[in-house]
Amino acid sequence: MGQYTQVDPIGLAGGNPTLHGYVYNPNLQKDLFGLFKDSILDVIDYIVTPNGTVVPTNTDINLVSTTTPTNQGGDWIQTHFNHTHDGMRPHTHYPERHSGGSTTRGTRPTTASDLDFADQQLKDGEMRPRNSRKDLGGRCP
Repeated sequence: MGQYTQVDPIGLAGGNPTLHGYVYNPNLQKDLFGLFKDSILDVIDYIVTPNGTVVPTNTDINLVSTTTPTNQGGDWIQTHFNHTHDGMRPHTHYPERHSGGSTTRGTRPTTASDLDFADQQLKDGEMRPRNSRKDLGGRCP
């Protein structure tokens, strides 16, 4: 209990001296009956997707397009680890485009694909971190 069956993919970078552990003390940090769905995010420092994207869980991801502002149809993505939305933690907000041309903010449980997508968008220069709530994207001011 409290250990991976294989060595943690990020090794000692997660701050845990036990290479097979995902909690420091499996006697204290456990959820025997699965009642605390959010508890794992409270005790781990990183999530590693199957594609190898390493994401710290102590900060949210908030990206905007580098070319087109969001009020002109530019893409954006937000992933929140630190709060619950409609019972989902973590959760991802994304632009949900409708046939009439309108866009609303969609919400879904965060998947590894969301994290890999955000990582690839950053690497490709298609998106950048949002600087403030008023930052709609486009080139950095």
